[in-house]
Amino acid sequence: MISLVFLPFLISLVVLSFLFKRGSKALIRASFLIYLFVIFLFLSLEVLNASLTYFAFKKNPISRFLLPPFSDWEYFLSYIYFHYFRIFFLNLVLSLIMVVVLRFFNKVFKKRLFFEEEIYFAGIAFMSTKFPLNIFLMFLVITLGIFVAFLKKIFKILKNKKFSFYTSLYWFWLISSIFLIIFEKFILKLPILKELII
Repeated sequence: MISLVFLPFLISLVVLSFLFKRGSKALIRASFLIYLFVIFLFLSLEVLNASLTYFAFKKNPISRFLLPPFSDWEYFLSYIYFHYFRIFFLNLVLSLIMVVVLRFFNKVFKKRLFFEEEIYFAGIAFMSTKFPLNIFLMFLVITLGIFVAFLKKIFKILKNKKFSFYTSLYWFWLISSIFLIIFEKFILKLPILKELII
C-alpha cells in the first residue's frame, strides 16, 4: 500500500501545526516543501515500480516478447500507465484542482476562509490518499465541519452564550487523510466506493 509511505509526512505536519503559529512563514514553507516532496516521492515510487516491472518482463522467457525489439513500446507503456501512473495522475490532478479552488475562494473572501498552509494541507491530503478515497475525503471533511458547527450551535443554546458559528477545516484535512489511509482496505469495500474504483 503506497499510501502508507505518506503517513510520516502527514503526521509530521500535524505535529508542526501544533508547534508553529497558524499562518507563520515557517509553517507555510514547511507545508509547501512537504507538498512538493510528496508529489516527487509518489512519482519516484511509480517510476521504480515501472522499472522493476520492465526488468521482470525482460527476464521472463514469455513476457520478454512484449518488449522491444520483439514488440513496440505501446503495450508495455499502456501496462505501466494502467497499473502505476494512472493513480498518480488522478491524485495529482485532484490535488492541484483542490489547491487552485481553495486559493480562488480564499482570494474572493480576502483570505478569511483558509490559512495559507491549510491549502497545502488539503493538497497533501488529496495527493496522499489513494483515489477514489480522496473524493470521499472531501465529503468527510465537509461532514466533520458541519458536525462541529452543529455542536457549536447546541453548545450556544445550552450555555446561552455567544459562540462563533464559523468552523475552520484546518485540522480536518490531515487527520481525515490519516484515518482514510489507515483504514483504506475496509473503506474501499463500501459499495459506493466500489463503483468508483477503476
